[in-house]
Amino acid sequence: MGATPNREKRDGRGRRFRAVLGGILAGLFVLGLLPAGNPTARAASEADLKRKIQNLDTELREKEGEKSQAQKDLDQLREDRERLKQEISALDSQIAETNARVENLKAKIEENTKKKEEREAALKAATERLETHKEELQKRLYRLYVQGDMTYGEVLFGARDFADFVGRVEILTAAVEADKRLLVEYKRAKDEVERQKRALESLIASLETDRRALQEELSRLALRKEEHTAKLSTYEDTERQIAQKLEEIDAELARIAAERSRATAELERIIQERRAQEAQRAREAQPGIPEGIFAWPVPGYYAISSPYGWRIHPIFGTRQFHNGIDIPAPKRTPIVAADTGVVTYARWMSGFGNTVIVAHGNGVSTLYGHIDDGGILVSEGQVVSRRQQIALVGSTGYSTGPHLHFSVLVNGSYVSPCNYVRCP
Repeated sequence: MGATPNREKRDGRGRRFRAVLGGILAGLFVLGLLPAGNPTARAASEADLKRKIQNLDTELREKEGEKSQAQKDLDQLREDRERLKQEISALDSQIAETNARVENLKAKIEENTKKKEEREAALKAATERLETHKEELQKRLYRLYVQGDMTYGEVLFGARDFADFVGRVEILTAAVEADKRLLVEYKRAKDEVERQKRALESLIASLETDRRALQEELSRLALRKEEHTAKLSTYEDTERQIAQKLEEIDAELARIAAERSRATAELERIIQERRAQEAQRAREAQPGIPEGIFAWPVPGYYAISSPYGWRIHPIFGTRQFHNGIDIPAPKRTPIVAADTGVVTYARWMSGFGNTVIVAHGNGVSTLYGHIDDGGILVSEGQVVSRRQQIALVGSTGYSTGPHLHFSVLVNGSYVSPCNYVRCP
Protein backbone atom coordinates (compact mmCIF):
# COMPACT_ATOMS: atom_id res chain seq x y z
CA MET A 1 0.00 0.00 0.00
CA GLY A 2 1.16 3.62 -0.53
CA ALA A 3 2.83 5.58 2.27
CA THR A 4 0.77 8.34 3.92
CA PRO A 5 2.21 11.89 4.30
CA ASN A 6 2.52 11.38 8.08
CA ARG A 7 4.44 8.16 7.56
CA GLU A 8 6.78 9.86 5.05
CA LYS A 9 7.46 12.64 7.56
CA ARG A 10 8.15 10.04 10.29
CA ASP A 11 10.44 8.08 7.94
CA GLY A 12 12.34 11.28 7.08
CA ARG A 13 12.77 12.19 10.73
CA GLY A 14 13.90 8.61 11.48
CA ARG A 15 16.55 8.69 8.76
CA ARG A 16 17.86 12.07 9.91
CA PHE A 17 17.93 10.85 13.55
CA ARG A 18 19.84 7.67 12.63
CA ALA A 19 22.31 9.71 10.59
CA VAL A 20 22.96 12.11 13.48
CA LEU A 21 23.18 9.22 15.99
CA GLY A 22 25.58 7.37 13.70
CA GLY A 23 27.83 10.41 13.51
CA ILE A 24 27.86 10.84 17.28
CA LEU A 25 28.65 7.16 17.87
CA ALA A 26 31.39 7.21 15.25
CA GLY A 27 32.97 10.21 16.96
CA LEU A 28 32.85 8.50 20.32
CA PHE A 29 34.47 5.38 18.89
CA VAL A 30 37.22 7.47 17.31
CA LEU A 31 37.86 9.34 20.57
CA GLY A 32 37.91 6.03 22.46
CA LEU A 33 35.10 7.15 24.77
CA LEU A 34 32.79 4.26 23.77
CA PRO A 35 34.18 0.68 23.75
CA ALA A 36 33.58 -1.23 20.56
CA GLY A 37 31.91 -4.60 20.80
CA ASN A 38 34.28 -7.53 20.33
CA PRO A 39 32.41 -10.30 18.48
CA THR A 40 35.40 -12.65 18.79
CA ALA A 41 35.60 -12.19 22.56
CA ARG A 42 31.82 -12.58 22.85
CA ALA A 43 31.91 -15.75 20.76
CA ALA A 44 34.74 -17.11 22.90
CA SER A 45 32.77 -16.28 26.04
CA GLU A 46 29.69 -17.95 24.59
CA ALA A 47 31.70 -21.05 23.64
CA ASP A 48 33.32 -21.14 27.09
CA LEU A 49 29.91 -20.96 28.75
CA LYS A 50 28.58 -23.76 26.54
CA ARG A 51 31.58 -25.92 27.45
CA LYS A 52 31.11 -25.05 31.10
CA ILE A 53 27.43 -26.04 30.92
CA GLN A 54 28.36 -29.30 29.19
CA ASN A 55 30.95 -30.02 31.89
CA LEU A 56 28.41 -29.19 34.59
CA ASP A 57 25.88 -31.50 32.90
CA THR A 58 28.48 -34.27 32.90
CA GLU A 59 29.22 -33.60 36.56
CA LEU A 60 25.49 -33.61 37.32
CA ARG A 61 25.04 -36.98 35.59
CA GLU A 62 28.00 -38.42 37.48
CA LYS A 63 26.68 -37.12 40.80
CA GLU A 64 23.19 -38.41 40.00
CA GLY A 65 24.70 -41.82 39.24
CA GLU A 66 26.69 -41.68 42.46
CA LYS A 67 23.54 -40.71 44.36
CA SER A 68 21.54 -43.50 42.72
CA GLN A 69 24.17 -46.09 43.67
CA ALA A 70 24.41 -44.73 47.22
CA GLN A 71 20.63 -44.86 47.54
CA LYS A 72 20.61 -48.47 46.30
CA ASP A 73 23.33 -49.32 48.83
CA LEU A 74 21.33 -47.62 51.57
CA ASP A 75 18.12 -49.43 50.61
CA GLN A 76 19.94 -52.79 50.54
CA LEU A 77 21.60 -52.03 53.87
CA ARG A 78 18.27 -51.14 55.46
CA GLU A 79 16.77 -54.34 54.08
CA ASP A 80 19.68 -56.37 55.50
CA ARG A 81 19.40 -54.53 58.81
CA GLU A 82 15.69 -55.30 59.11
CA ARG A 83 16.33 -58.95 58.28
CA LEU A 84 19.10 -59.04 60.91
CA LYS A 85 16.79 -57.47 63.50
CA GLN A 86 14.21 -60.15 62.73
CA GLU A 87 16.87 -62.84 63.17
CA ILE A 88 17.90 -61.29 66.52
CA SER A 89 14.26 -61.25 67.58
CA ALA A 90 13.96 -64.92 66.59
CA LEU A 91 17.14 -65.69 68.57
CA ASP A 92 15.66 -63.90 71.60
CA SER A 93 12.58 -66.09 71.30
CA GLN A 94 14.71 -69.23 71.01
CA ILE A 95 16.84 -68.16 73.99
CA ALA A 96 13.73 -67.48 76.07
CA GLU A 97 12.22 -70.83 75.07
CA THR A 98 15.48 -72.69 75.79
CA ASN A 99 15.82 -70.94 79.15
CA ALA A 100 12.30 -72.03 80.00
CA ARG A 101 13.16 -75.61 79.07
CA VAL A 102 16.34 -75.44 81.17
CA GLU A 103 14.37 -74.15 84.15
CA ASN A 104 11.79 -76.89 83.62
CA LEU A 105 14.55 -79.52 83.58
CA LYS A 106 16.09 -78.03 86.72
CA ALA A 107 12.72 -78.27 88.45
CA LYS A 108 12.34 -81.89 87.34
CA ILE A 109 15.88 -82.70 88.48
CA GLU A 110 15.20 -81.13 91.88
CA GLU A 111 11.87 -82.95 92.14
CA ASN A 112 13.35 -86.34 91.22
CA THR A 113 16.41 -85.74 93.39
CA LYS A 114 14.05 -85.18 96.30
CA LYS A 115 12.17 -88.36 95.40
CA LYS A 116 15.48 -90.25 95.20
CA GLU A 117 16.45 -88.96 98.63
CA GLU A 118 13.06 -90.10 99.94
CA ARG A 119 13.59 -93.52 98.35
CA GLU A 120 17.05 -93.70 99.87
CA ALA A 121 15.60 -92.90 103.30
CA ALA A 122 12.85 -95.48 102.79
CA LEU A 123 15.43 -98.01 101.61
CA LYS A 124 17.55 -97.35 104.66
CA ALA A 125 14.55 -97.78 106.98
CA ALA A 126 13.44 -100.94 105.17
CA THR A 127 16.96 -102.34 105.33
CA GLU A 128 17.14 -101.61 109.04
CA ARG A 129 13.74 -103.24 109.66
CA LEU A 130 14.74 -106.21 107.55
CA GLU A 131 18.01 -106.60 109.40
CA THR A 132 16.25 -106.33 112.77
CA HIS A 133 13.62 -108.87 111.82
CA LYS A 134 16.21 -111.20 110.36
CA GLU A 135 18.16 -111.00 113.59
CA GLU A 136 15.09 -111.76 115.71
CA LEU A 137 14.07 -114.58 113.40
CA GLN A 138 17.53 -116.05 113.54
CA LYS A 139 17.38 -115.99 117.35
CA ARG A 140 14.02 -117.72 117.39
CA LEU A 141 15.15 -120.29 114.87
CA TYR A 142 18.24 -120.88 116.93
CA ARG A 143 16.17 -121.49 120.01
CA LEU A 144 13.77 -123.74 118.13
CA TYR A 145 16.27 -125.77 116.18
CA VAL A 146 19.57 -125.52 117.98
CA GLN A 147 17.99 -125.83 121.44
CA GLY A 148 15.03 -127.75 120.10
CA ASP A 149 14.86 -130.52 122.82
CA MET A 150 14.40 -128.13 125.64
CA THR A 151 11.95 -126.06 123.73
CA TYR A 152 9.85 -128.98 122.66
CA GLY A 153 10.05 -130.33 126.14
CA GLU A 154 8.82 -127.09 127.52
CA VAL A 155 6.01 -127.10 124.99
CA LEU A 156 5.24 -130.77 125.75
CA PHE A 157 5.31 -130.51 129.52
CA GLY A 158 3.62 -127.17 129.55
CA ALA A 159 0.65 -128.42 127.58
CA ARG A 160 -2.46 -129.43 129.52
CA ASP A 161 -3.20 -132.21 127.12
CA PHE A 162 -2.31 -133.49 123.69
CA ALA A 163 -4.65 -131.18 121.90
CA ASP A 164 -3.11 -128.24 123.72
CA PHE A 165 0.29 -129.58 122.74
CA VAL A 166 -0.66 -129.79 119.07
CA GLY A 167 -2.12 -126.30 119.22
CA ARG A 168 1.07 -124.92 120.72
CA VAL A 169 3.20 -126.58 118.04
CA GLU A 170 0.96 -125.14 115.31
CA ILE A 171 1.19 -121.67 116.86
CA LEU A 172 4.96 -121.86 116.98
CA THR A 173 5.09 -123.11 113.41
CA ALA A 174 2.70 -120.37 112.23
CA ALA A 175 4.82 -117.74 113.96
CA VAL A 176 7.92 -119.00 112.23
CA GLU A 177 6.12 -119.04 108.86
CA ALA A 178 4.80 -115.53 109.49
CA ASP A 179 8.31 -114.37 110.25
CA LYS A 180 9.49 -115.94 107.02
CA ARG A 181 6.72 -114.26 105.01
CA LEU A 182 7.44 -110.94 106.65
CA LEU A 183 11.08 -111.40 105.81
CA VAL A 184 10.17 -112.06 102.18
CA GLU A 185 7.90 -108.98 102.11
CA TYR A 186 10.64 -106.81 103.58
CA LYS A 187 13.05 -108.18 101.01
CA ARG A 188 10.57 -107.48 98.20
CA ALA A 189 9.95 -103.95 99.50
CA LYS A 190 13.68 -103.32 99.74
CA ASP A 191 14.19 -104.56 96.19
CA GLU A 192 11.36 -102.31 94.93
CA VAL A 193 12.82 -99.29 96.70
CA GLU A 194 16.22 -100.07 95.23
CA ARG A 195 14.65 -100.42 91.76
CA GLN A 196 12.89 -97.07 92.14
CA LYS A 197 16.11 -95.50 93.34
CA ARG A 198 18.01 -96.81 90.32
CA ALA A 199 15.20 -95.59 88.01
CA LEU A 200 15.34 -92.14 89.60
CA GLU A 201 19.11 -92.05 89.31
CA SER A 202 18.82 -92.99 85.63
CA LEU A 203 16.12 -90.33 85.10
CA ILE A 204 18.17 -87.69 86.90
CA ALA A 205 21.22 -88.57 84.81
CA SER A 206 19.14 -88.29 81.63
CA LEU A 207 17.70 -84.95 82.76
CA GLU A 208 21.19 -83.69 83.55
CA THR A 209 22.34 -84.73 80.08
CA ASP A 210 19.41 -82.83 78.53
CA ARG A 211 20.11 -79.83 80.74
CA ARG A 212 23.77 -79.74 79.71
CA ALA A 213 22.74 -80.01 76.04
CA LEU A 214 20.32 -77.12 76.49
CA GLN A 215 22.99 -75.08 78.25
CA GLU A 216 25.30 -75.67 75.31
CA GLU A 217 22.48 -74.64 72.95
CA LEU A 218 21.97 -71.51 75.05
CA SER A 219 25.66 -70.68 74.73
CA ARG A 220 25.50 -71.11 70.94
CA LEU A 221 22.37 -68.95 70.70
CA ALA A 222 23.92 -66.26 72.90
CA LEU A 223 27.06 -66.27 70.74
CA ARG A 224 24.99 -65.93 67.55
CA LYS A 225 23.00 -63.09 69.08
CA GLU A 226 26.22 -61.35 70.10
CA GLU A 227 27.58 -61.70 66.54
CA HIS A 228 24.29 -60.44 65.05
CA THR A 229 24.19 -57.51 67.46
CA ALA A 230 27.75 -56.53 66.54
CA LYS A 231 26.87 -56.80 62.84
CA LEU A 232 23.73 -54.71 63.43
CA SER A 233 25.85 -52.01 65.04
CA THR A 234 28.13 -52.06 61.99
CA TYR A 235 25.11 -51.78 59.68
CA GLU A 236 23.81 -48.78 61.62
CA ASP A 237 27.22 -47.07 61.46
CA THR A 238 27.42 -47.72 57.71
CA GLU A 239 23.85 -46.49 57.24
CA ARG A 240 24.71 -43.22 58.98
CA GLN A 241 27.78 -42.84 56.76
CA ILE A 242 25.77 -43.43 53.57
CA ALA A 243 23.02 -41.05 54.73
CA GLN A 244 25.67 -38.40 55.37
CA LYS A 245 27.18 -39.10 51.95
CA LEU A 246 23.74 -38.64 50.35
CA GLU A 247 23.37 -35.29 52.11
CA GLU A 248 26.77 -34.25 50.78
CA ILE A 249 25.83 -35.39 47.26
CA ASP A 250 22.54 -33.45 47.46
CA ALA A 251 24.43 -30.35 48.55
CA GLU A 252 26.89 -30.83 45.69
CA LEU A 253 24.02 -31.35 43.23
CA ALA A 254 22.38 -28.15 44.45
CA ARG A 255 25.67 -26.29 44.03
CA ILE A 256 26.21 -27.65 40.51
CA ALA A 257 22.59 -26.92 39.55
CA ALA A 258 22.89 -23.35 40.85
CA GLU A 259 26.16 -22.86 38.99
CA ARG A 260 24.60 -24.29 35.83
CA SER A 261 21.58 -22.00 36.24
CA ARG A 262 23.87 -18.99 36.53
CA ALA A 263 25.90 -20.09 33.51
CA THR A 264 22.72 -20.74 31.50
CA ALA A 265 21.32 -17.33 32.43
CA GLU A 266 24.60 -15.67 31.46
CA LEU A 267 24.68 -17.61 28.19
CA GLU A 268 21.08 -16.63 27.48
CA ARG A 269 21.93 -13.01 28.18
CA ILE A 270 24.93 -13.13 25.85
CA ILE A 271 22.91 -14.87 23.13
CA GLN A 272 20.09 -12.34 23.40
CA GLU A 273 22.60 -9.51 23.35
CA ARG A 274 24.24 -11.04 20.27
CA ARG A 275 20.88 -11.50 18.58
CA ALA A 276 19.89 -7.94 19.37
CA GLN A 277 23.16 -6.66 17.92
CA GLU A 278 22.75 -8.92 14.89
CA ALA A 279 19.22 -7.62 14.46
CA GLN A 280 20.49 -4.06 14.73
CA ARG A 281 23.15 -4.74 12.13
CA ALA A 282 20.54 -6.43 9.95
CA ARG A 283 18.31 -3.38 10.19
CA GLU A 284 21.21 -1.12 9.34
CA ALA A 285 22.14 -3.43 6.45
CA GLN A 286 18.57 -3.38 5.05
CA PRO A 287 17.66 0.25 4.50
CA GLY A 288 14.87 -0.94 2.20
CA ILE A 289 12.81 -2.01 5.25
CA PRO A 290 12.37 1.19 7.27
CA GLU A 291 10.10 1.33 10.29
CA GLY A 292 6.46 2.22 9.94
CA ILE A 293 4.28 3.88 12.53
CA PHE A 294 5.20 0.97 14.83
CA ALA A 295 8.57 -0.77 15.23
CA TRP A 296 9.01 -4.23 13.69
CA PRO A 297 8.25 -6.72 16.53
CA VAL A 298 10.95 -9.34 15.71
CA PRO A 299 14.20 -7.48 14.97
CA GLY A 300 16.33 -9.24 12.40
CA TYR A 301 13.56 -11.50 11.08
CA TYR A 302 11.49 -9.80 8.38
CA ALA A 303 9.91 -12.67 6.47
CA ILE A 304 6.14 -13.18 6.64
CA SER A 305 5.07 -16.80 6.35
CA SER A 306 1.32 -16.10 6.48
CA PRO A 307 -0.07 -12.61 5.69
CA TYR A 308 -3.19 -10.87 6.93
CA GLY A 309 -6.37 -12.06 5.18
CA TRP A 310 -8.16 -15.20 4.05
CA ARG A 311 -6.19 -18.46 3.98
CA ILE A 312 -6.43 -22.24 4.40
CA HIS A 313 -5.69 -22.94 8.07
CA PRO A 314 -2.44 -24.97 8.30
CA ILE A 315 -3.80 -27.18 11.09
CA PHE A 316 -7.56 -27.45 10.51
CA GLY A 317 -7.40 -27.33 6.70
CA THR A 318 -10.39 -24.99 6.47
CA ARG A 319 -10.66 -21.53 4.89
CA GLN A 320 -10.40 -18.97 7.68
CA PHE A 321 -9.59 -15.29 8.04
CA HIS A 322 -6.08 -14.71 9.39
CA ASN A 323 -6.28 -11.64 11.62
CA GLY A 324 -2.54 -10.90 11.73
CA ILE A 325 0.80 -11.73 10.17
CA ASP A 326 3.08 -14.67 11.05
CA ILE A 327 6.79 -13.86 11.39
CA PRO A 328 8.93 -17.03 11.55
CA ALA A 329 12.00 -16.93 13.80
CA PRO A 330 14.03 -19.39 15.89
CA LYS A 331 12.58 -20.39 19.21
CA ARG A 332 13.22 -17.87 22.03
CA THR A 333 14.15 -15.07 19.61
CA PRO A 334 13.48 -11.70 21.34
CA ILE A 335 10.10 -10.03 20.69
CA VAL A 336 9.91 -6.26 21.24
CA ALA A 337 7.00 -3.90 21.83
CA ALA A 338 5.92 -2.19 18.62
CA ASP A 339 5.44 1.07 20.50
CA THR A 340 5.14 2.54 23.98
CA GLY A 341 2.09 1.35 25.88
CA VAL A 342 0.60 -0.55 28.82
CA VAL A 343 0.45 -4.34 29.03
CA THR A 344 -3.23 -5.28 29.34
CA TYR A 345 -2.91 -9.05 28.86
CA ALA A 346 0.00 -11.41 29.65
CA ARG A 347 -1.10 -15.04 29.91
CA TRP A 348 -2.53 -17.97 27.97
CA MET A 349 -5.15 -17.32 25.30
CA SER A 350 -7.03 -20.00 23.40
CA GLY A 351 -5.58 -20.53 19.94
CA PHE A 352 -2.73 -18.05 20.42
CA GLY A 353 -1.14 -19.89 23.36
CA ASN A 354 0.98 -17.62 25.54
CA THR A 355 -0.06 -14.11 24.55
CA VAL A 356 0.79 -10.47 25.36
CA ILE A 357 -1.44 -7.50 24.44
CA VAL A 358 -0.16 -3.91 24.69
CA ALA A 359 -2.51 -0.91 24.57
CA HIS A 360 -0.93 2.13 22.89
CA GLY A 361 -3.73 4.65 23.34
CA ASN A 362 -6.42 6.01 21.02
CA GLY A 363 -8.01 2.53 20.94
CA VAL A 364 -4.97 0.92 19.26
CA SER A 365 -3.52 -2.33 20.67
CA THR A 366 -0.99 -4.88 19.45
CA LEU A 367 -1.19 -8.63 20.08
CA TYR A 368 1.80 -11.01 20.26
CA GLY A 369 0.90 -14.73 20.11
CA HIS A 370 2.50 -18.21 20.33
CA ILE A 371 5.08 -16.99 22.88
CA ASP A 372 7.37 -19.69 24.25
CA ASP A 373 6.62 -21.29 27.64
CA GLY A 374 8.29 -19.09 30.23
CA GLY A 375 8.85 -16.51 27.51
CA ILE A 376 6.45 -13.80 28.73
CA LEU A 377 8.81 -11.20 30.19
CA VAL A 378 6.25 -8.56 31.25
CA SER A 379 3.22 -8.44 33.51
CA GLU A 380 -0.23 -6.93 33.20
CA GLY A 381 -0.29 -3.24 34.09
CA GLN A 382 3.39 -2.78 33.24
CA VAL A 383 4.38 0.20 31.10
CA VAL A 384 6.68 -0.73 28.22
CA SER A 385 8.62 1.43 25.83
CA ARG A 386 9.06 1.18 22.08
CA ARG A 387 11.41 -1.71 21.13
CA GLN A 388 11.56 -2.96 24.75
CA GLN A 389 11.88 -6.74 24.84
CA ILE A 390 8.61 -8.19 26.13
CA ALA A 391 8.69 -11.87 25.15
CA LEU A 392 10.43 -14.77 23.36
CA VAL A 393 9.32 -16.48 20.15
CA GLY A 394 7.71 -19.88 20.69
CA SER A 395 5.18 -22.31 19.24
CA THR A 396 2.42 -22.55 21.85
CA GLY A 397 -1.28 -22.75 20.99
CA TYR A 398 -2.35 -23.69 17.45
CA SER A 399 1.06 -23.51 15.82
CA THR A 400 3.09 -25.58 13.38
CA GLY A 401 6.49 -24.13 14.32
CA PRO A 402 8.27 -21.25 16.09
CA HIS A 403 6.94 -17.88 14.93
CA LEU A 404 5.27 -14.71 16.18
CA HIS A 405 1.64 -14.05 15.36
CA PHE A 406 1.38 -10.23 15.32
CA SER A 407 -2.00 -8.49 15.21
CA VAL A 408 -3.13 -4.88 15.44
CA LEU A 409 -6.54 -4.01 16.88
CA VAL A 410 -8.32 -0.65 16.58
CA ASN A 411 -11.20 -0.25 19.01
CA GLY A 412 -11.29 -4.04 19.42
CA SER A 413 -11.37 -4.89 15.69
CA TYR A 414 -8.50 -6.49 13.83
CA VAL A 415 -6.86 -4.44 11.06
CA SER A 416 -3.93 -5.17 8.79
CA PRO A 417 -0.67 -4.89 10.74
CA CYS A 418 0.95 -3.61 7.54
CA ASN A 419 -0.92 -0.34 8.09
CA TYR A 420 1.28 0.18 11.16
CA VAL A 421 4.54 -1.65 10.46
CA ARG A 422 6.49 -1.59 7.21
CA CYS A 423 5.90 -5.08 5.80
CA PRO A 424 8.57 -6.40 3.41
